[in-house]
Amino acid sequence: MNPFFITSDADGLIAFLRDVFGGEEHLDARTVDVGGLLLTPSSRSAAPR
Repeated sequence: MNPFFITSDADGLIAFLRDVFGGEEHLDARTVDVGGLLLTPSSRSAAPR
């Protein structure tokens, strides 16, 4: 499953999710379009599966 979020503050949402779930963002997976829209952030949770 790949969830999609629509937000005006992608960096803030990523920071929130990282802090709450103890994950880490994969910066090499960031894709930003010419208008600055963040398209494909990727993160991994530290929680066991």
